[in-house]
Amino acid sequence: METKQVESSKLDVIMKYRNIAMSFINNYKKDLVSIFLQHSRDASDDDRIGVLGINITDNNSDNKEGADVSYIPIRILEEPLQMTILEKIKENDKHVIYILLFTPVEMQIIEVDIRSLM
Repeated sequence: METKQVESSKLDVIMKYRNIAMSFINNYKKDLVSIFLQHSRDASDDDRIGVLGINITDNNSDNKEGADVSYIPIRILEEPLQMTILEKIKENDKHVIYILLFTPVEMQIIEVDIRSLM
């Protein structure tokens, strides 16, 4: 019984951060697209392929959640993650951007069609 409660508690925490992330993406969608497009256009040829990194933090001192956003060139990611993203790029439309979401409990890749954000 305890195992089910622990699993349920973990799932609750994961869902909390996923909801925070989706809310953040929806609230700042135009800014996120702008950051991604600006950095991918202005980058050197080696850094043009990249992802948008969103780090959702939990600042317990004042009970607020926050997020840090940055453009991450794919070349600085670990090779297995690079390969996963490059495979997704080959499979998808050119209008899809990739967000690497980091939370205190997981890391995941989110695919977003930028046409839906504008």
